[in-house]
Amino acid sequence: MKEELKMKEKLTRAISDIKKSKWKKTALGLLLVCGIGFVVLEIMDERTSYASKNPINNVLPLTTEVSKNEAVTIAEENTNRLVEEVDLETDENGQRVYHVEFDDDLEEIYINSEDGNVITKADMTNNIKITEDQAKEIALKDTEGVVTEFSLDEEAGQIIYELEVTQQNGNEVDLEISAQTGQILKKDID
Repeated sequence: MKEELKMKEKLTRAISDIKKSKWKKTALGLLLVCGIGFVVLEIMDERTSYASKNPINNVLPLTTEVSKNEAVTIAEENTNRLVEEVDLETDENGQRVYHVEFDDDLEEIYINSEDGNVITKADMTNNIKITEDQAKEIALKDTEGVVTEFSLDEEAGQIIYELEVTQQNGNEVDLEISAQTGQILKKDID
């Protein structure tokens, strides 16, 4: 009987230890979850605080003075042709223009999204300040090699020179240079 009593006491102590251990584990788990929660809240608060103190000012507005439908009307009235596609683009100076393509594919025009002025490719080519030779010189100053391809094109309402320079090691470097400023707008190495 004495042995049974000792055994019962041992069993009771063991159960008590298990219960205490279970409560300790539960309390420790809750403490850990709360701690992580506070850390996450602190991080979120810092991000919110940073965002409110440092707003992004260089985001382009979603609205324009001239709507897409107005751009279609302006284009059709100025050219007496049917518009096939209109896309809002941003040129190298951050100006937003509508790129208008017609169903006959003869010409493309641009419409200033702020004032509705029509910009034709002829208008753009009149603004060329950098000659072909100067564009080649700019390209070769930036990238050593030989100019193997050269063309004049327009992109987002801007006239650009597209050049391919082949280097001595065989790499081909594609460059886009503004025909107005001479700035290298894009450079890709193949």
